[in-house]
Amino acid sequence: MLTILWSILHCSSYRIQHQRIEPTRNLLANRPRPRLFNVDDYGAVANGADDSKAFMEAWRNACSSSKGAEFVVPKNKVYHLKPILFSGPCNPNLKVKIYGTIKASSHKSDYDEDRRHWIVFEDLEDLTVEGGGTINGNGRIWWIKSCKVDETQPCIGAPTGFKSTLFLETLVMKIDNDGNEMK
Repeated sequence: MLTILWSILHCSSYRIQHQRIEPTRNLLANRPRPRLFNVDDYGAVANGADDSKAFMEAWRNACSSSKGAEFVVPKNKVYHLKPILFSGPCNPNLKVKIYGTIKASSHKSDYDEDRRHWIVFEDLEDLTVEGGGTINGNGRIWWIKSCKVDETQPCIGAPTGFKSTLFLETLVMKIDNDGNEMK
């Protein structure tokens, strides 16, 4: 009798534990995986040349993706960008994962159209920016010729390294602003 009772309790306990684990597995299995939009897959080469077109093409595709999308900047590479506008509206839950380095163009002529902005995120909701990479605004080229440092120089505006407007629930985990100010 004791053996039968122990067997019933043991089986019941096992069944309960099994039921607790099973729904978790089903939830993970049924959760849609985000689509990855790696800038390299769109022609970014990180060789010192301008990668802006590849970034824009990857952005357009990530922004319009019907599933959760991840716009990815790979690690151990340095991508050069001219002034760029990442605009929405996009489908919700878009993530920007910056693992590598994004570096501003060092050619002042690239800023002739808009001298005040370099990277702009605009008209976006629920955007997450993460990854631990570096955004290098190349500020030294502007500070060397700044009227604030050398009064003989004309006072011209320098680009803002990173600007965002119209965000809801934005998360920026780490952005290194290397080169954005005179040291």
